[in-house]
Amino acid sequence: MLEYGELHVGAQPMQDDTEMLTVEDVAKRLKVHIKTVRHWINSGELEAMDIGRGYRISKPDLQAFIDRRKKRRQNIVDEAID
Repeated sequence: MLEYGELHVGAQPMQDDTEMLTVEDVAKRLKVHIKTVRHWINSGELEAMDIGRGYRISKPDLQAFIDRRKKRRQNIVDEAID
């Protein structure tokens, strides 16, 4: 059960002091188009909370997304070398 002041994103409860980013914030940080970020959200690659007038992405969810993509890229490079 969630306590007062917590938001629920994905399977992890999140304290309300966690900074939330907009789709535009994420696009600027990753230097990609806003449509690319929305595609990642719609495909399930990037966890986001639908707040009715847009999405919000927590910093931990963004970092997890970046880490997964780095790992995937490294696996591709490793396979190419072998």
